[in-house]
Amino acid sequence: MPGTYHQKAHVPLADGTHAVSSGQYWVATSGFAMPRHGNKVQAFTCGRDYLADLANEMRKAKKFIFIFDWQLDYDVELDQRGVEGHPGRLSEILGEVMKRGVHVRVLLYDSVGTGAKAGTPDTHEEDSRSKFMQMQDAIHKSVKRDGGYEYALGTLEVLLENPSSGRDAAILFSHHQKGALIDGQIAYLGGMDIAYTRWDTPNFDVIIDRKIRIIHDAYNQMANPGRPLTDREIQLTQSHDGRPGFRRYVWNLEEYTEAIGLGQKLGPSTNTLDERFQPRQPWQDSQVRIEGPAVFDVFKNFVRRWNSFIDANTTNRKKNLLLEGANKLAHIWDKTSKAVSQYMDKPLTQEWFKSIGGYDLLVDPLIPGPGTIGVQILRTCSNNQVTLEKTLFKTKPNWIDTLDDWKSKNPVLREVLIKNARPNGRPHISILEAMVNCIRSAQACIYIENQFFTSHCGKSRHGVDSLSFNWVMKEIAQRVQAAIYGGKPFHVYLVLPVHPEGQLGSVSPEPTQYWILQTIKHGEESLYNLIKRAILYKRKGMRGRETDKPDDLDKVSDIEVQEYVTVLNMRNFGMSTYHKEPGEPAQRLKNDFSTGFLLTEQIYVHNKLMIVDDAAVIVGSANINDRSLQGDGDTELSALIVDETHQERDIGEGVKVITRDFARDLRIRLWKKHLGMQVEEKEYAQVKQGQLSPRKKEAHPPAGIDLEKPLAKSTIKAIQQLARENAKAYEEIFNFTPRNSQGRFIEANKMYPSYGRNDAVNGDPTSTINPRYVTRAEEAQEYLKKKVKGFWIEAPLDWGHDYVPMGLKKENMAEKEWDGVKKVLIR
Repeated sequence: MPGTYHQKAHVPLADGTHAVSSGQYWVATSGFAMPRHGNKVQAFTCGRDYLADLANEMRKAKKFIFIFDWQLDYDVELDQRGVEGHPGRLSEILGEVMKRGVHVRVLLYDSVGTGAKAGTPDTHEEDSRSKFMQMQDAIHKSVKRDGGYEYALGTLEVLLENPSSGRDAAILFSHHQKGALIDGQIAYLGGMDIAYTRWDTPNFDVIIDRKIRIIHDAYNQMANPGRPLTDREIQLTQSHDGRPGFRRYVWNLEEYTEAIGLGQKLGPSTNTLDERFQPRQPWQDSQVRIEGPAVFDVFKNFVRRWNSFIDANTTNRKKNLLLEGANKLAHIWDKTSKAVSQYMDKPLTQEWFKSIGGYDLLVDPLIPGPGTIGVQILRTCSNNQVTLEKTLFKTKPNWIDTLDDWKSKNPVLREVLIKNARPNGRPHISILEAMVNCIRSAQACIYIENQFFTSHCGKSRHGVDSLSFNWVMKEIAQRVQAAIYGGKPFHVYLVLPVHPEGQLGSVSPEPTQYWILQTIKHGEESLYNLIKRAILYKRKGMRGRETDKPDDLDKVSDIEVQEYVTVLNMRNFGMSTYHKEPGEPAQRLKNDFSTGFLLTEQIYVHNKLMIVDDAAVIVGSANINDRSLQGDGDTELSALIVDETHQERDIGEGVKVITRDFARDLRIRLWKKHLGMQVEEKEYAQVKQGQLSPRKKEAHPPAGIDLEKPLAKSTIKAIQQLARENAKAYEEIFNFTPRNSQGRFIEANKMYPSYGRNDAVNGDPTSTINPRYVTRAEEAQEYLKKKVKGFWIEAPLDWGHDYVPMGLKKENMAEKEWDGVKKVLIR
């Protein structure tokens, strides 16, 4: 069976005892970075706070800024939203720092325009690269015209990385890391790209405020754009003084392939969401800021990836016309200035950093910092990418230096590493190893927020072999089983999206959701079924003897499983006010909505977060699925964070564990946010269309929930009851929210308010509301305000019970590229 880390968990505690030490979390076998001590770490639990901090540090940068993202939108406003001139846009901030001599390097995944065919999204990298290059050119030309000295200016280069998994179906995978570096002293990493809709607040607003969400930042992949741009919005797309305006359209496959000579351009889209009828999609994510020796490892990751593509580009383009076309565009910008070109298209070496005055700013990774937090930087990286890096390390050691000796010279280590710098057939999989370590070390509680949760689960309920090989779910199940056999309390919280991003019925969301539900509940070896077996065996005194028929599992109820597992989604609502546009046909609406439209949308859980025992945190870009963890798919970057400041605490049911301040504070902050205790009642902008936040700030947790005791039975039951009641309230008002009674996933899409201008099915907003509330939107909103507490809802684990997947095996995906495109079931 696949799964290097599949081992039986054990019960570390005997009856009547409690833990007095925490587990072994660090990854000792990592081929990339070891734990660094003495760091300072700050966690951001909403995009507004992260992006504001990033903007502030960018403006203070002295010598260089590195950005690495899966998706990056040049016109995203990091701060100062609603301010005239929009000075908080990423392009504006980078333009200003370049004028004072700061050098910017941006490393992006090249999505090679596969969206329409492969079901993978266009990440807008070509447009962002083009706009950045034009901006740099304009800045340097303007300085030259004014008689300035170009060599005093900073530069900006964008490098697009094609997939480097080494697999035949490489086009299906991506460079997925997300973060930034400022002067080699501050590192940001987590789940947040510098992209549309990531800017969010604890209010999770679904109503679009056009003062702070310009054009495409009103984002929702579930909805078709509902209106053309206004004259004012078109004016905002115009460039000024060489600086780009807001993006007028988003690149699509036809436009991309036309640009590289493979197709015909159909014309740009100038549509955006209609704030009168359509909700935005709120975003739940986390990011951390690190200061201290661990920053060097984030820096090292960037340098190695950059240099490997500067010299070798990618080895995957030989059989792929789209990749070839992408590489033809890699350096189209005309570098006419010698002063500029001395910094362009060059590897990042010690000499380069010294030439720009940035070398002395780099931290020494061998010297512990003044902070109290240990950090280990973790990677998922294919052997193909590691080989590219190691080849350069061996042949050009000044390009990619040894692991640690940039500051503290270690000639012995250097010689050993150069000697051993050859491909060894092993990818970097330390994120998976850290997850396994943390799960096995868990004493009482695991809290997970993740965009995906697909793991090996045996056969599906329809007899299809599991498409996943990672063993994360089974490690969790074994830890729960150990607690059951030992008679100990243990609980796992899973917070996931309602369904993967995109419209149900398209290539990826439905099959991915199917396998998520098989992993959790319906698979032959699902989390639920493995827990049921342990309960059944314990009841019969048959610990671990898997001899019973599967039918026997029916004797264990879901309620018994829920003593150990809580699965949650997130949702919000709001009401806009309808304003009839001049010339709008009367038949557009069947009813007179004088009071407004009531809207709802899932809060998209994009986080990649695990917290164990309020002691250890893993946060970064890696989802719980094969492509993020196995080392033969996406390239990921995460951090394992363990605070040295600790205290023994009772976290419920008399179980005492060693908690650590950073992890405990982060979980409690997240719970307060999700329970509505961080809602900001004071509106940060006036909204003509309606109410930004109809929710009131909750002064206290709901009855029964003790924020400091996640293991308490009363806390678990109260959270589950709250989520169940919230889900019922949404089902009462809205016709389309996913629920267990819907046999097919697509049923939740039939009445979804997509409201495209030519959408005959969903052009009428009345179809979204329970008929009894169609003309009483305010009454319906008051009902929700009264019934809904916080943002958690119960996950409908029986939703889509009649959906039947294609009976495909995973190995088929990698054999033929376009067959793989059609057969991708797990993202």
